Amino acid sequence: MGGFCGYLATMAGLAAGADAAYIYEEHFNIHDLQVNVEHLIEKMKTTVKRGLVLRNERCNENYTTDFIYNLYSEEGKGTFDCRKNVLGHMQQGGTPTPFDRNFGTKMGAKAVAWITGKIKECSRHGGCHTGVGGSALFSFPPRTGALTP
Repeated sequence: MGGFCGYLATMAGLAAGADAAYIYEEHFNIHDLQVNVEHLIEKMKTTVKRGLVLRNERCNENYTTDFIYNLYSEEGKGTFDCRKNVLGHMQQGGTPTPFDRNFGTKMGAKAVAWITGKIKECSRHGGCHTGVGGSALFSFPPRTGALTP
């Protein structure tokens, strides 16, 4: 998942302690794949007996998920086994139910009400401050009553 943005794979890799995350923004070649496979082989010789490799769906047109899976499987024979799992939109919960749509509408309405209230609060006080050095987050000119071009 992620398309042309590797953020999802990067954050998942950081959260799960991945050994490698191949993403669209960072181009890689066969040498990089070789280094990562060798790293995993060496890692399996220690007490840590697990590895995780993530691939963003559009990270490379030639090094597909199947190619990377086959490469790791072949090179890891006798040292580690490989499994692949291609996440998709079903991992995100599938088709929304009427409850989901209703809940989303309510949450959207609450978000708009909250931000509208914050903007009104800022306009009453002439600006909202971040609390850091007194810099203005929002700033409004004083009201003169008439709009001028």
